[in-house]
Parts: sequence; structure tokens; C-alpha cells
Amino acid sequence: MSNWFRGEDGNKLNLFLEFLDSVSICLKLTESFPYDFLEDYKKRLP
Repeated sequence: MSNWFRGEDGNKLNLFLEFLDSVSICLKLTESFPYDFLEDYKKRLP
């Protein structure tokens, strides 16, 4: 994971923000997926 955050501190922050952006876009595209996934995951817990 640390290899993914190479470069200057500002560069790390930009990479992280871009990553969060892409994650939020994916969540918007599949709005019901995270909820369904979490509910399914909770059912599998002992």
C-alpha cells in the first residue's frame, strides 16, 4: 500500500483525492450496491 503513495506529500494527497473521486463516482453509478453488499456481508457474519 505504501508503494501506491509515492512522491511528495502534496502528490500523495492529490492521488488520494483522485482515488476518493473515482470511488464516489462508482458509488453513484451503483447506488444500491454498497447497501446490498453490506447487508449480505452482515448475514454471513457468525
